[in-house]
Amino acid sequence: MRSQAARIKALGNRSLQPGRFEGATHLGGRLVVSGVAVLSLLVACAEVAGQTRANSPRIGYVFPAGGQQGTSFQITIGGQYLEGVEEVVASHPGIKMTISGFSRPLTQREVNELMQKLQAVREKVQELLRSQGGRARMGYQGLFAKVAQEMGITMDQVRALEEFRRVRMDPKRQPNPQIAERVLVDVSVESDVPPGQYHLRVKRGGQFSNPLVFQVDSWPEVNEAEPNDREAMTVDTLPLPAIINGQILPGDVDRFRLPLKKGQKVVFALAGRSLIPYLADAVPGWFQAVLALHDPRGKEVAFADDWRFHPDPVLLYEVPEDGLYTIVVSDAIYRGREDFVYRLLVGEVPFVTSVFPLGGQVGKKVTLELTGWNLPANSLEVDLLAASPGIRILEVFHAGASWNHLPLAVDQLPDIYEQEPNQPLSAAHLVGGDVIINGRIDSSDDVDVFRVDARAGEEWVVEVMARRLGSPLDSVIRVTDSAGKILASCDDYEDKTAGLVTHHADSYVRVKAPKDGPLFVHLADMQQHGGREYAYRLRISRPQPDFALRLTPSTVNVSQGVHIPITVWAVRKDGMEGDIMLELRDAPAGFRLSGNWVPAGKDQVVLTLSVGAAVTPGVYKLKMVGRASFQGKTIEREVVPADDMMQAFIYRHLVPADCWLVAVGKGGRFAPGWGFAADSPVKIPLGGTGRIWLPTGRANLLADFTLQLRDAPEGISLGQLRSGIGGTYLEVSADKEKVAPGLKGNLLVELLQERRARPGSPSRLIPVALLPAIPFEVVPQ
Repeated sequence: MRSQAARIKALGNRSLQPGRFEGATHLGGRLVVSGVAVLSLLVACAEVAGQTRANSPRIGYVFPAGGQQGTSFQITIGGQYLEGVEEVVASHPGIKMTISGFSRPLTQREVNELMQKLQAVREKVQELLRSQGGRARMGYQGLFAKVAQEMGITMDQVRALEEFRRVRMDPKRQPNPQIAERVLVDVSVESDVPPGQYHLRVKRGGQFSNPLVFQVDSWPEVNEAEPNDREAMTVDTLPLPAIINGQILPGDVDRFRLPLKKGQKVVFALAGRSLIPYLADAVPGWFQAVLALHDPRGKEVAFADDWRFHPDPVLLYEVPEDGLYTIVVSDAIYRGREDFVYRLLVGEVPFVTSVFPLGGQVGKKVTLELTGWNLPANSLEVDLLAASPGIRILEVFHAGASWNHLPLAVDQLPDIYEQEPNQPLSAAHLVGGDVIINGRIDSSDDVDVFRVDARAGEEWVVEVMARRLGSPLDSVIRVTDSAGKILASCDDYEDKTAGLVTHHADSYVRVKAPKDGPLFVHLADMQQHGGREYAYRLRISRPQPDFALRLTPSTVNVSQGVHIPITVWAVRKDGMEGDIMLELRDAPAGFRLSGNWVPAGKDQVVLTLSVGAAVTPGVYKLKMVGRASFQGKTIEREVVPADDMMQAFIYRHLVPADCWLVAVGKGGRFAPGWGFAADSPVKIPLGGTGRIWLPTGRANLLADFTLQLRDAPEGISLGQLRSGIGGTYLEVSADKEKVAPGLKGNLLVELLQERRARPGSPSRLIPVALLPAIPFEVVPQ
């Protein structure tokens, strides 16, 4: 395959000085602080407006969600809080974007005011017509437009009113404020931008939105033209392969008619859910597209509502006769709205349906066996000499175009291939241990059996990697002894690092050998399916302790002089239970973490990122790493930025993002150049009181604050602020009836202040600031 190219991509000093408070009072679990000597740590944690940057822009869809290399076109970005957006930024410098317009729905108040103005226009027009004897040189409509313009009514307002009425009168459409505002953007994609998936964000007032996928391809493209729900849009002037961009609105059906030739092996591959992975307020949680193909006589000849377990449908069709065929796109239950966006690839393009093996060993080359449609070759050699462990994305290019992307596992352990026959037990494939086996479930009744000789009390791990690597296999494993007694079994095992997988069909067990002798691993498909595409990688090894880390959110908007909360998630593997210490890598001066750990036994923690007042406002791409020690060995892993996305009102997923983007705006007068290091946590005696020592600061705040814990573990509470020989400290206690010794975590202390919405209204306590995260450990008294 000399004409092809393959590319593999990869899918954290304590120095505290004592300070002084005056006039501390403890009130009902909250601590009220008043007087002239409130530490600068309180005011350095600027206002919540600087922490959370309320009403940061949010984007929900892009249409079209991509474009062709070397072309210019216009896109619409839909979202919320987009008025005043001054820039759209793509993750590749060769994708240039210029804002050309903005629109938003009218509010009910604006509608009422506009209706009153239009009524005044009508009355004025009637008066003019009467004065002209019922005749007007420009006609009624021309006169109406002239008078409306004179009274300050624009055609944009009239169109907005018509849209408002259309949405309100359509029983199928519901107002969706989260995607109602629209920004028009002129896009230019330079010809040297490689095909692939990129991300874009919008910027308003120094604040950045969440990222959305923007796809660049090499094929020519066309946008659907409505109406095409009954009469198909003809796509006969566009050379295939091509991409059709569309949107499905409520009850909408898109039809496209295109000429096909006998013998063509045409791929119809729709991208919808891969563009917008999850919808929080829709079931099943994404746009569930379906494809139907009709022959020249109108008969349905092919249908798809998915591609194996992927929600996005793919049709593979060999054309039996020349003619005009119609491809139909709709939602499975005829839902729809503006963020039901899709890109439909049509043409004789290479499409890989299966790969074997599903990965390889670090430092070696692996030859992949390929099966699919329109493939220029049936094998591909991939060099893993410089690859790092993990699931990587293999991008294969041929004739300047990218195939469908393939996940590929890269592991440290040596690879072997299953040997058939391997059942019954007497024929089981003998494994030497600590190995990864590449195999297939060849048929519906196939069960692959492997044997490992273990010693009494020795622990073994059995893990299947298949669904996470694109295989349709729904694995089930059983571990038995030589008598057939089941020692462990597993069907599904959730891997939180696989944020785009909703059916976690891979299996994982840990088992201890009850005695010296063989252990037998039985692997089959739970649905009793099989075939050459049902490939797997089976790890049989002693525990390989490790961890993976995710950071949310991927986009942080923050002001100078602020401590802002972020969340780090740990996925622990094979018994890795110790503390994981976090640190920033190569960050500019002025950025600092507080509470920088994921404590032993925890799978997530909220810590704080501090931004000093001297940090120059701008955009920073920060990186964080985590380190842990196990049996004398240090393991370091990069923290992957992600977004915690909701699916269908209830489920949540950690979806990886392109980078950790921190946008710093102008803000506080104070520099929070301090924090609490996790290697020296505050010790809280069980049933007693610990001390949080506070640094010296400038006493220049005259307002009263109430201190309270945010989301603290039950039984942990704040006490008094006290001054001692060593300085000022905040008391914190652990209730021995509710807290177990050894509990670790971070404490978040909020500052609340009484404020009034308007003069004369009742005052209420609202959060205005946050202290740096405080690591703690409950210890025996």
